[in-house]
Amino acid sequence: MILKFDKPMDIQEARLHYNDSVTFITSPEAYPDVSAIEFTGDPKLIFKRDALEPKVNKKVNKVIVAYERKIARLWKRSFKDIKEAIKGVAKAETYKASDEEKANAHEAVAGLLVSMADAAEKPFKTAYEIGKMRGQVISGQEIDTDLTPEDDEEIEGQLSENAEYLTGFGNDLNEGLDEVLNQEYTGDAKLFEALDAEQAAFTSRLKMYAAVIASIVVYGTIASLKEAIPEAGHRQIKGGIWTVHPDENKGGEVCDGCEEHSGRWFTLDEFHDEYRNQNCLTRCRCDLRYGDQVIAPGDGLND
Repeated sequence: MILKFDKPMDIQEARLHYNDSVTFITSPEAYPDVSAIEFTGDPKLIFKRDALEPKVNKKVNKVIVAYERKIARLWKRSFKDIKEAIKGVAKAETYKASDEEKANAHEAVAGLLVSMADAAEKPFKTAYEIGKMRGQVISGQEIDTDLTPEDDEEIEGQLSENAEYLTGFGNDLNEGLDEVLNQEYTGDAKLFEALDAEQAAFTSRLKMYAAVIASIVVYGTIASLKEAIPEAGHRQIKGGIWTVHPDENKGGEVCDGCEEHSGRWFTLDEFHDEYRNQNCLTRCRCDLRYGDQVIAPGDGLND
């Protein structure tokens, strides 16, 4: 692929942004400045990594791991409650759940959803603060992780989207439980075996649910990048290349929209708007690899 610049760039400046995996291209009109780069493979690998990124990734991973463990505990407890709601099955030769027992199981699911919503508040805020710091370092701003009213509004919006996801997740889970509980079983062993299979079917979905923390970091980063002031010597970021999150296959497939956008240039606003229109909140966790305003291509990536 060839990435064309809006205007020629000095070779020394170009080397500040791109690593040795790219080939610098000039033209008779631009010589000796660079007018484009040529590269193969994943576009996210062409940029020089900011020194901050490994530290950010380490912090984010800690938040995600702690969040996963919290959700796993809630998940395990909820299925214990569901099984408690239908105890007494062992004494029956054949068994089919009563309406009351199914209602008890649904009540356990409702409790799970409330607990999961509560569990999201602290890690969402922490991830957003990490994202703000990341964006401030990338753009050369003074580090200030104090949240503004706009930041609070953004976090509340993300928590609201999280609540919407949980509603759909709960509906799917209740439907799956009803399919299990509406059947007749020869004793409790067969029933609990079916419940365990249902629990396992939703586990990978929960793992991707926890990975939403990575997308909250992106939102925090975008928020701080928009505050960059070139007149104050800040490196203002116009946009970057849409990249598919490297962990997309650890719990769910990449949504079609992200697969289509991978490798394309987006401004910050375009990315922010389009990101919300994909299934990133429930499936993949895509990102934007940032490029400085002086290298923003005029017409995107060209083969």
